[in-house]
Amino acid sequence: MNISKTQTGRYKKQLRLLHGEQVSYDIVTSDEKIPKIYAIPLTRTENVYDDCLTTSVSNFIESEDSYKQIKEQSKNQVKEQLEPRINQFKELCKKFNQDLDINIGDPRLLDEKIFVVENDKEHGRKIGSGYKSIANILLANFNEKYSIILIDEIENHIHPALLRVLLRDLRKTKDAQIIVTSHSSVVINECDFTELIDVPNQQLRNLDDNIKNRLQTFLHPGRCEIFFADNIILVEGYTEELLLTNFLNERDNQNWTIVNVANVMFEPYIKLAITLGDKRIIVISDDDRKASNGPSSRYEKLQKLCAENEITLLNTENTLESDLAKNGLLETGSQFLKDLPGTEYKIAKNSHAKMLIAWELIDKKVDLSNWHVMKDLKNAIGNS
Repeated sequence: MNISKTQTGRYKKQLRLLHGEQVSYDIVTSDEKIPKIYAIPLTRTENVYDDCLTTSVSNFIESEDSYKQIKEQSKNQVKEQLEPRINQFKELCKKFNQDLDINIGDPRLLDEKIFVVENDKEHGRKIGSGYKSIANILLANFNEKYSIILIDEIENHIHPALLRVLLRDLRKTKDAQIIVTSHSSVVINECDFTELIDVPNQQLRNLDDNIKNRLQTFLHPGRCEIFFADNIILVEGYTEELLLTNFLNERDNQNWTIVNVANVMFEPYIKLAITLGDKRIIVISDDDRKASNGPSSRYEKLQKLCAENEITLLNTENTLESDLAKNGLLETGSQFLKDLPGTEYKIAKNSHAKMLIAWELIDKKVDLSNWHVMKDLKNAIGNS
């Protein structure tokens, strides 16, 4: 975006694409309507003039002591004006057991340097880039009536716990529109669906309210990887997640992200993945069959949903553990299994046993390549 002043005193605001093509322009007559735009992290130009055309303000001061006094007064006055933002930054740092402050460099014709200090140590020596970025972000919007803050990849140099607190604090910023880009599932997880823009097809707001509510409630950073993954395998439990992750890790160039939807909540995540567009999806689920009764109604609904959207659905008979035992991959008398009354199936004794089964298969390096689930998965990956 370019803002320029015309000969008549009005301002012209032009929006252009990167290659120069003009998209639109608008004429505004009041300075107050021109937004102040900050790019974060800020890049400061040291000096735009040739050395021979500039001189130091110290040349106009009677003595060196007077010059030092003016500089110190200027630094104190600037820091006093910045005090609200400085306190906000210091309070944020306390949440992470950090005793950091903001200091002011020697002023040079309104070219003050602002930096982060730790107690009385020289700035930048042991302070992480994340805290410096946060200081820039918080200070950039100081006392501005109209502001747009643009932050490119806000997660850079910031660890997840600090990132969450930063995002929550940014919501408290008044009179500012904050636009960030991100590749972080933590950032996505902290956002409301109404805050997400520029995703493929921009259809998130059109999701059914019930689906949105379930996603908003149960999404976490691991499941938020759906937003960034090109190829997704949806599984319903941690045992499946562990086994499949280990299986895929043994194969080169398998660009598939495994997302554990927890128990049987496939529908919201399938619809989310479809809405995001251009993603390959494979679903692996138990069919919950009991003896000769056939698959459960839950599984039949899942079959219909996958068929309607041309999604590959792979199943294990009864439960994952039942299928493993039936195919000779678990010992029939395994200490982790019990009989399912009225059926021929063996199931895990409890949720803890399910995890131990997965660990035992991985630890003993049991070959699962001939298991029908892995064979079907390999074919699905190759054909999708």
